[in-house]
Amino acid sequence: MRVGEGTCIILEGDVAERWVADPSRIYKLLDVSARYWGAEGIEALESYTVKLQDEPVGGGNSGKHWGECDAILMSTGAPYQCLEQTALAHEVGHAIVGDHDHKDPRWQSDRLWSLAVELSEGVSDCVVSPRWW
Repeated sequence: MRVGEGTCIILEGDVAERWVADPSRIYKLLDVSARYWGAEGIEALESYTVKLQDEPVGGGNSGKHWGECDAILMSTGAPYQCLEQTALAHEVGHAIVGDHDHKDPRWQSDRLWSLAVELSEGVSDCVVSPRWW
């Protein structure tokens, strides 16, 4: 599946049925996240592949960004109940600004969680509460 002009989304497991019946959810989350991190929007992720899978990402992590191959790998398994609860917005931050040491003050802002909460409104079984990734 492609969202935007070129961002490729790969789904593995039952992710497709649970969360992406409406592809606009992924589009909105990626677009809003990219804008939060200072990009013009989802276009900044055109060369990216985003893989959503039920299994944990290596080492039990919830997400990983590989800048050298323009890829974001996200675990969507427990405890997540919806896309907006995952650390996808966090991993987009790594894709847009790098900063793997989390020195940018935006990492500490509640605004990123507020955006996730706004995006989850109206999505059944999706309650986003502030927590650090």
